[in-house]
Amino acid sequence: MTADQLSAEDIAAGLFLFLYGLIGLLTNILVCWPMCQMRNEIVGFRFLLSQAITDILLMIQFGLWPGFVILSQEEHLPKRYRWHLHLYLDFMWWAMVYHYPIVAWSRFAAIEWPTWFRCLSHTTCALICFIPWITALTQSTIAHQFDWFKPLYYDARQYGLTTDWQTYNMSGTGRFYALCNVVSMILPFPLYGVAFWALIRRNKRHSLNKKRHRRSRADSTTMNILLQKQLSIESRLLIPCIINTLIFVFGQIFVTLCARYSGKWITWSVAVLFASNSFINPIIYLTFSSAIRLRLMTIFRKQLRRRSNIIYRHYECRFIFIEFFI
Repeated sequence: MTADQLSAEDIAAGLFLFLYGLIGLLTNILVCWPMCQMRNEIVGFRFLLSQAITDILLMIQFGLWPGFVILSQEEHLPKRYRWHLHLYLDFMWWAMVYHYPIVAWSRFAAIEWPTWFRCLSHTTCALICFIPWITALTQSTIAHQFDWFKPLYYDARQYGLTTDWQTYNMSGTGRFYALCNVVSMILPFPLYGVAFWALIRRNKRHSLNKKRHRRSRADSTTMNILLQKQLSIESRLLIPCIINTLIFVFGQIFVTLCARYSGKWITWSVAVLFASNSFINPIIYLTFSSAIRLRLMTIFRKQLRRRSNIIYRHYECRFIFIEFFI
C-alpha cells in the first residue's frame, strides 16, 4: 500500500500518534529546561533528568516513529535489521522501567539523609543514574541472544509494534516480560513507603525543634532558610513521583488486559498508552512542583524582556539613522 492509498483510519491513527509524540516530546523538553538550570541546587532534579531522557526517547519510539510508519505505510528498515531495532527498543523500555526504583530511592534519600543527599557530587549522581541504563542494556543484550526470545517490529498495517503473537506467548517471551514488569512495579513502593514514614517523622521532629527555638531567632539565618527551601522542594517531589509510578502500574495492568485481544486498534491503543506514560510525567511535575513553574516563568520573562530590548534597539537605531539624514 502506498501513501496515496491511505484510508481515513490510517490518516487518523498515524496523524494522532505523530502529533501526540511531537507534543509530548516538546513538553518533556520544556520541563527539562528549568530542571537542568536548577540541577546544581536541587539534587533530585538530576535523577529526574535522567528519567526524562528515557521519556523523550520513548515519545519517539511509541509516538513519532509509529505515526510516521503508519502515514508512510512503510517499515523503513530491512527485515534483517529488525533484531537490532528491537534490541534498541527493548533497551529504552527497560531503562525507563528501572528508573522508577532509582527515582524512588532518591526521594527516600533526600528525606532520610538530607545533608548527605544535598552534598552529592555530579559524578556520584551520574554513576547512580547509569545503573538503570547499564542494567537495561545488559538485560536486553543477553535476552536477545536466546533462540526463544521473539522480537517485535513496526507494522504499518497493524498500527504499531507486532510479531507472531502465538510464538511470542509459546516461547516464553511474554512470561519473561510479565515477570520483569511485575518486579519493576513492586520495587518502588517499599521505598516510597519508607520515604513517607521518614517524612512524617522529620516533620514531627521539626515541629518540636521549632517550639524549642521559638524564643531565639539565631537559627533564622539565610543559610537555614535556603536549606529548608531545598528540602521542601525535594519533599514535594515525592507526590508526583508516586503518581507517575501508579500511572505506570495501571498502564501495565491495562496492557495485560489488552493482550487477550488482537487487532490493529488494540496495537494502536497500546502505543498510545506507552506514549502517554512518558507524556504525563512532565505534566505532573509541572503541576505539583512550584519550583519548576516559577523557574519556567522566570525563563519566559527573561526571553520576552530580551526580545523586547532587541526590538527597542532596532527601532532606536532606525530613529537615529533617520534623524541623522534629516
